[in-house]
Amino acid sequence: MNYSNEYDFLIDNIKLKKSPEQLKNEAYDYGLNGERVLEIIQELLQNELLTMANVPSLYNSGAVETKILSSDWEQVILKLKKQK
Repeated sequence: MNYSNEYDFLIDNIKLKKSPEQLKNEAYDYGLNGERVLEIIQELLQNELLTMANVPSLYNSGAVETKILSSDWEQVILKLKKQK
């Protein structure tokens, strides 16, 4: 799939509960600015639309991964659509 910008990428991918780092790297794979993806995520965190939690990794015993979470994904997607 091709994305026209970082907002479109996040609209499709932010609800997948990946880490910010994973989203950044995937954005680069699509030819987008991964650093901008992190900036957008940071803005959503500052607006209290997202939180991040450390959860146990399924693949590494004892390791934890950071996941992006929200209690209102529709509000997150609406905000992304307004900003793009």
